[in-house]
Amino acid sequence: MEVNHRTFSSYTAQRRDIAICGWYGDLNTGNEAILSGIVSSLKKVMPNIEIVVFSWRPKLASKQHGIKAYPYYKLPQILPKVGALIVGGGTLLTDWRLTLPLFLFLLGIIGWAKMLGKPVMLYAVGAEPFSTRLGKFLTRFIVDRVDLITVRGSRSKKVLKLAGIVKPSIYVTADPALNLQPLKPDAAIRMLARKGITKDRLLAVICLRRWAGSDGESSRLKQILAEACDYLVDHFHADVIFLPMSTSTYDDDRRMAVEIMKMVKNNERIKLIVKKCSPEEAMAITGQSDLVISMRLHSLIFAAAMHVPMIALIGAISSFVPPSDNKILEFLEMIDQETLTCNYKNMRSADLLNKINEAMLAKKRTKYKLNSKVKTLQSACYYNAKLARELVYSNNNYERSSWRMRRGSGRDFRED
Repeated sequence: MEVNHRTFSSYTAQRRDIAICGWYGDLNTGNEAILSGIVSSLKKVMPNIEIVVFSWRPKLASKQHGIKAYPYYKLPQILPKVGALIVGGGTLLTDWRLTLPLFLFLLGIIGWAKMLGKPVMLYAVGAEPFSTRLGKFLTRFIVDRVDLITVRGSRSKKVLKLAGIVKPSIYVTADPALNLQPLKPDAAIRMLARKGITKDRLLAVICLRRWAGSDGESSRLKQILAEACDYLVDHFHADVIFLPMSTSTYDDDRRMAVEIMKMVKNNERIKLIVKKCSPEEAMAITGQSDLVISMRLHSLIFAAAMHVPMIALIGAISSFVPPSDNKILEFLEMIDQETLTCNYKNMRSADLLNKINEAMLAKKRTKYKLNSKVKTLQSACYYNAKLARELVYSNNNYERSSWRMRRGSGRDFRED
């Protein structure tokens, strides 16, 4: 469903319409997976609700998610007409260097929504430790005034508590992308077949991002990853495919993959998906694999949802964005997979090869464990939406919720 932005004047929002604001439309598959998960969960618990989203590419968002989408400059016209604002998900609560302007922008939207008297929910967000006085002050001043917060892990809850958030309830739930529905397996098999990859061999999916280390550090990391690719081919007779999770000009995962492919020996068995994949396509391809090695959180989430063993590569990709350690470890702790990690700052080739052996040997046990863990987290995803429903339909009296909560760690989700 495409939206004709020129006919905005014909849009009349209902009192219980919901506006969603986050970091969407930046050609990042993980962010779009979050939006898909939020929209599907909200529609399941509120089938008659109308949802609008703000996006950097509203036409693409409208077509992909089947909802009305508007550019951010329409926000002053749209926000006064909706019934509630949802901000989420992803790591939106961080003031780390280059992310500070984005953080201030979102805080401005939240503050304005509260001035308009709108219920505001932070939906399955991630939080990084705040490093600036301005960030800490504005978090206490603005975030503490929202009506409800759900976070995607216990580390994020701890960060918000340390920042002085005391008024809104904070629930630990799960990342909305866990409830994404992948394409049918046949579609993924056809996509892989076009790359010459068939199901008669094992498949490893690798998701990288460009690392802004020194030339020497970058070369070392690429050499380690090239050796890992060749090891997978030589020792496990596997095919290897690079799956880009971001294809934007400033953050294109394909660049590093291309550089590594020039360094491998078995280049006929190592492929790159060049086109941008939808979240559903990326999850379906992941589901056909036997191992995922990733620097990206949401490719690890896809692996968990599809019960595929994984190895997480963690660390700081540059000094301008927060390190991936917290958000990735936060998720891995929830699925008991935190031991299968390598920090690419000090990783040696032997470290990664040992992790590959460990993951491949424990494949059956890992699949069984993930099946159990992910079911609970998927229920937690819907709990986000159930809390949102209470906020929207009861004029903020969500404490009277008919949905039962077990009093465990604070107000965290517990499956009944």
